[in-house]
Amino acid sequence: KDVMDSIKYAQHIQTAILPPLEKLKAEFAESFIFYQPRDIVSGDFYWYDKVGDFFIITCADCTGHGVPGAFMSLIGTTLLNKIVEKDEIESAESALAALDREVIKTLRQNHDLVEKNNADGMDLALIAVNLKEKICHYSGAYRPLYLIRNNEVIVYNSNRNSIGGSVTDEKKFTGEHIDIKSGDQLYLFTDGVTDQFGGEKNKKFKRERLKNLLLKYCEESMEVQHQKIKESFISWKGDNEQIDDVLLMGIQIP
Repeated sequence: KDVMDSIKYAQHIQTAILPPLEKLKAEFAESFIFYQPRDIVSGDFYWYDKVGDFFIITCADCTGHGVPGAFMSLIGTTLLNKIVEKDEIESAESALAALDREVIKTLRQNHDLVEKNNADGMDLALIAVNLKEKICHYSGAYRPLYLIRNNEVIVYNSNRNSIGGSVTDEKKFTGEHIDIKSGDQLYLFTDGVTDQFGGEKNKKFKRERLKNLLLKYCEESMEVQHQKIKESFISWKGDNEQIDDVLLMGIQIP
C-alpha cells in the first residue's frame, strides 16, 4: 500500500511537469493528445513550447515504463527545457544531437566505470512549426512523422538512432524541412499504439492500421479524432493487457 500510494503521488508530480493542453490549443485550436500510461506513471512524455516564431513539439518514448520510465521522462523534460529554450538551437536535428549528448552525459554513459549495459535512452520525434513562414522542421530518433494532406498520408521516416544509450562516432541525426499548408494534419506517436496486441487474431495493431485509422477520420475535428482513436485502441486491445505506455498527438495547421 505504501509503495502504491507513493507511485500515485508521483503521478501528480509527473502530470504537473507535462505542459498544459491549453498551451497547445492556444497555438493549434484543432489538436489533441491521446495519453494513456500503462502503470500509473509513464515512460512516454510530451513537451512543447513557443520559442521565437517556432512552436516546438516533442513526442517521446523512454526506456522502460512505470517508475524507471518516469525517471527517464523527467530527465528528458529537464534537458529539453535546457536545450531548446536556453541554447540557440538552429534546427530539429541539432536539437536531437544536443539532447543525445546531454542524456549520455547525464547518465554517464561515456564513462569507463559505468556498466556497459547501461543503454537507457529515448526514442522521439521533434517538430518545430513556424506558422508565419508555413514551414515545419522535423527530426526523429526511431519515431516518424505522419502528415495528412488531401486524404493522403505522407510518411517522414526517422533516423535509426536512439537518444542516449550508445556513444559512437557514427551516430548522426538528419532532418526534414517541410512546407506546410493550412489544413495539413501532423501526427506524432510512440510505439505503444502500434505494438499493442489485439483483434480477432491477437496480432499487433501496426503502423498500416494506424494510417488507415487516421485517414478514416481525418475530415473530422481533432476532438472527434481523439475519441475515435481512443475507442479503436480500446476495442482492439479487448481483454489483453496494455503492453506499453501509449502516446499519440495530432495538430492541424490553421
